[in-house]
Amino acid sequence: MIRKPRKPTFELLALDATEPRFPEAHPKYKNFKRDLGITQSGFNGEKSVDYYLENISNSPTSYLYHNLRLPASQTAFQMDTLLVTPYYLMIIEIKNWGGASLEFNEETKQVRQIYHDGRKEVHDDPVLQVKTQRKKLLVMLKKYGLSYIPVEYGVVMSNKNPEIIFSEGYKETDRVFRSTYLDYFLVEMDKKYTEKKLCIEKLTQLDQIFLNSHQERPFNVLEKYDLEKNQLLKGILCTECITPTSMYRAQRSWKCPKCHFRSN
Repeated sequence: MIRKPRKPTFELLALDATEPRFPEAHPKYKNFKRDLGITQSGFNGEKSVDYYLENISNSPTSYLYHNLRLPASQTAFQMDTLLVTPYYLMIIEIKNWGGASLEFNEETKQVRQIYHDGRKEVHDDPVLQVKTQRKKLLVMLKKYGLSYIPVEYGVVMSNKNPEIIFSEGYKETDRVFRSTYLDYFLVEMDKKYTEKKLCIEKLTQLDQIFLNSHQERPFNVLEKYDLEKNQLLKGILCTECITPTSMYRAQRSWKCPKCHFRSN
């Protein structure tokens, strides 16, 4: 049962709405486009994983929460997907990293992303990220007297293209897998945890705690990119121009000063 559906975050909505009005001459335009691409890609990767959660979505005794952001002692933490069953909780972190290969390094605790053209990017190991989320969730559960509930974690690589490579001695190989293995991974968790920890009353209590505690992440696009309101393109934008252009009112219609397209 989906208790918190997956929807575009406030950040993604703000970036999408700003894109056609962001001045290309602005010094942070490239940063803006990069962040928009990363945010869109991440959301698309999360949505693609939902197909493999379909069985759980239809279960009346298991709850799914997408993009749940909960308070913590210093800063809130957000989970891509949280699965709550009567037997255990599961945090699922989703990464939509593409390229030719992804190299997980045990020593550096990093992932090297290598593209087909030879470019390389380095990321923090998402296993560390999801383990930090687990730690904070356990603290929250303890606060409500629910620390006896097991909390598991896994990292889903939603992009099927890159080869996943683990360095020698990498300790979390069983926690990193593709979307297609997610269902099997959860079956293994079901076999591992057979003692019921949450009755329907406790499930309902936990459900209300999560929904009432959720905090949408604040995001101010103007502050992040040092934009002033008067720098944004205003008015009706031409739908025919490749670059955003403000139209003007002319003889009961809107006219583009660049391509001369008219619209009522």
